Amino acid sequence: RLGPELGALAEAAKLDVVERCRLILNELTRATGETTDLAAYRGGAMVFLDQVPGLHRLRTVSSVGDVFPLTNTANGRACLALMPPEEARSAIEAELARTGKDIDVDGLLTQLGRIRADGLAYDTDEHSVGISAIGFAFEDMSGQKYAISVPVPSSRYVQSQAMVETALRHAKTQVADALNLPQ
Repeated sequence: RLGPELGALAEAAKLDVVERCRLILNELTRATGETTDLAAYRGGAMVFLDQVPGLHRLRTVSSVGDVFPLTNTANGRACLALMPPEEARSAIEAELARTGKDIDVDGLLTQLGRIRADGLAYDTDEHSVGISAIGFAFEDMSGQKYAISVPVPSSRYVQSQAMVETALRHAKTQVADALNLPQ
């Protein structure tokens, strides 16, 4: 009987995602020169699980365990785009109720449709002035949502955007292969 062991099994699966994605994060940092992050959707927010610091002197850094919002971050929007529209609306409205932020929910839902179609989500100076990011999300076999993102100082963003997009699309394929996910 699994009983209480079910929690330990779930925690082991989470660690497995971090371990399996670590090499991909390292490769992304080498390919882009930028910081790469792995976050998980937990409790209505994005919780950072792992990070590989960028190679540039000016780089973005968040700490493992930091919590970021869904509505104005690349990783949060990517995870919202994995949800059915009504579930995404509920998650957005819950965040707005917690934070008191005021955003155009219907506009964000339209943006999530574009993210679903394209596979990449963007944050251009929306969460933190001076930092822009691109990311994608995926679900593990248990349905847990994760996102990998590349935050870039906005001073380098325009010139590096196409390169980061290409590297992230490649990483998305690598994640699917590493976790045996459908593509």
